[in-house]
Amino acid sequence: EGWDLTDSHIICQQIGHPELAPVAFHNSYFGDGVYPIVYSNLQCIGFEDRISDCVKDTYLQFSCSRDHTAGVLCGQDCQDGEIRLVGGPSESEGAVEVCFDHVWGNIAESGWSEKDA
Repeated sequence: EGWDLTDSHIICQQIGHPELAPVAFHNSYFGDGVYPIVYSNLQCIGFEDRISDCVKDTYLQFSCSRDHTAGVLCGQDCQDGEIRLVGGPSESEGAVEVCFDHVWGNIAESGWSEKDA
């Protein structure tokens, strides 16, 4: 609960990327993890140097399942609508990725034609 962009920014800053806009993910987007949840209800203000400096509940103060593991993506600083080709042998061929909500993602091939390309 309470996981937001401010908390995500502190994580990105702590791992050495304060200049990159973070994206916050909820509900174990990247998986449930293998360790117990030790922080919950983070309330970072944005001036903290480390996530441990934020107001939070710690392990014995809450009961939470791992399907609520927080996630963050640092460095996906793209603008909505940008496209790129990745994984091909040159810059002019590859899988199509599009920036949506500041995150790179794929396009499903259903309905895809040469006209779309």
